[in-house]
Amino acid sequence: MTATVLDSFKLTNKRALITGAGKGLGKVMAGALAQAGADVAISARTLSDCETVASEIIQNTGRRAVPIAADCVSAPVSSRKSRLRSALR
Repeated sequence: MTATVLDSFKLTNKRALITGAGKGLGKVMAGALAQAGADVAISARTLSDCETVASEIIQNTGRRAVPIAADCVSAPVSSRKSRLRSALR
């Protein structure tokens, strides 16, 4: 069996934080990373959007998906790092 280009993008046992993942391209990228094997943290300003996307990813891929409401522009970096570390444990 020959390797495919997708074999180069295996993300099993990796974690990814996707900002702006509540809608649009961020949502699509989060789904693609989960399909490649990553556990994902779904971040957007609206928690309900994050929860919806996380639920879809869990249902469609079986990967871990954690919703995190955050405004990445106004929140201090230390606060964002702390919340992300807690969510991905």
